[in-house]
Amino acid sequence: MTTTELDSTLETRPIEELLADLDFWTGRTKIEFVDEAIERWGEIMPHLLAHLETVIADPDAYLDEDHDLLPYALLLLAHFREQHAHPLILSLFALSGDVLHALLGDIKTTLLPAFLIRTSGGSLDGVKALVLNRNADQFVRWAAMESLCLAVAAGMADRSETMDFLKGLLTGKEDVPDSYFWTGVANSLCDLYPDEVMDVVRKAYGDGLIIPGAITLEEFEQTLALGLEDSLADMRRELTWRVPDNMEQLLALCEAVDDAAETIPRTIQQNDKKTKVQRKKKKKMAKASRRKNR
Repeated sequence: MTTTELDSTLETRPIEELLADLDFWTGRTKIEFVDEAIERWGEIMPHLLAHLETVIADPDAYLDEDHDLLPYALLLLAHFREQHAHPLILSLFALSGDVLHALLGDIKTTLLPAFLIRTSGGSLDGVKALVLNRNADQFVRWAAMESLCLAVAAGMADRSETMDFLKGLLTGKEDVPDSYFWTGVANSLCDLYPDEVMDVVRKAYGDGLIIPGAITLEEFEQTLALGLEDSLADMRRELTWRVPDNMEQLLALCEAVDDAAETIPRTIQQNDKKTKVQRKKKKKMAKASRRKNR
């Protein structure tokens, strides 16, 4: 069969076959099926939205079956900035942390900013609600805060308003003691240049809200020495790889952090040394938290 004949066959085959290919775990990249889904977007999009609804309605039943479609559905909906997916994504990521980890592994936090920002249509109200949702996983809430910071870098959100929102999360009432939620707030304030909130940050350290070693006051001082413009430039660089426009980069992020896809030879351009260290710290904290909750 020629390439032209093969392409013609793929274009005309039932959409259920493409969905089945995306749903079948192989341990290898599915870029060819993702490309086909992009070509047939109008046809496949309603099925992907319905898939999210199915998972949200009964995640335990979904986990009892052998599926691999969910991350690809999220990637494709984010790639096309599908606003109808936004409330579904918010509902999905409000599920318990254990369920989300079983469904998505580390994708649940690493790629959440891309899912939220690209489907938001410019409204961040739902993202803020997820940050405030005490029933949501602490690391998901942290990733939602990262989404707000990246939205500032993208020009979607005002820095001062975002800083005010984040600063207001350090009252001590937004989560339980020893939660990594507080570390997420501290990291997010630091990312946006914390000059005007240092009094609140120091009080949070004094009150014991922020877990020792997760982020230090010395790191805040280093950011202050860097300056506002350079700090925001770092955030813009992070935006380019955390929320990429290129589908292959988005897919690489997904398949590189998937717990079951460690052998996929993908190279991801990341920001700088500071960002890599932060991601490594966060991953260790999440693993430690899961062990603690077993």
